[in-house]
Amino acid sequence: MDSLLAPVTRSLDALIAAARPYQGLFPSLLDRRTGAMLTSLPPAIPGQRDWDRAHLGSNLIHDEATLKTLYALATALDRPDFAEAADLYLQRFATH
Repeated sequence: MDSLLAPVTRSLDALIAAARPYQGLFPSLLDRRTGAMLTSLPPAIPGQRDWDRAHLGSNLIHDEATLKTLYALATALDRPDFAEAADLYLQRFATH
């Protein structure tokens, strides 16, 4: 089980680190090499609309599954930092 969750927890750790400069909000587009938010919008994939992308921002509806995963794994893996990250995201989103 640990080997299955290792890439998931690494990805969540990277996302949490990327959110630090944004008071907990997850950047919608990350550079796969650096983990930082992309500052220029990459070309859309086929069928994707440029005007419907959250570039330089955060999108709660797209992050809902990630937040639920953070809460579930916080309990399952004894990772309170995951729940704290989800709480921080929701607090910041709700107040700004």
